[in-house]
Amino acid sequence: METSDYKEKDIVFALIEEFEHSKENPNRPALIILKKEENNFLVCGFSHDEWKKAKNIKISNDSLKWGKLFAGVSYINISKPKNIPIKNIDYKIGEIEQEVYDIILIELSKPKKLKRNLIVIVKHITD
Repeated sequence: METSDYKEKDIVFALIEEFEHSKENPNRPALIILKKEENNFLVCGFSHDEWKKAKNIKISNDSLKWGKLFAGVSYINISKPKNIPIKNIDYKIGEIEQEVYDIILIELSKPKKLKRNLIVIVKHITD
């Protein structure tokens, strides 16, 4: 799957709600995983300040890198982003290049502009 398969406005719409509660830590790293192959994930990172200006974010190949994910799974409840049909939401704690992150996986049930797969939203665990 190519990065261009993802529509930026849909990715941003799902993410922006999840990072609203991090305003007190504006430089906290926020990652979105754009591609999955086995245990490898293509990762794009932004600060929370950048997410506040999400409409201006351009995802370029220069901002992407591969990282390993090691995680165990449990379930949580999060508010559902508007206009994005969600089939399932998982919560994981994982490690990407020795940094620990909260990882939220959203599986779209009836995607229109997104391919049928997992959109993975990542925020840094609170210290």
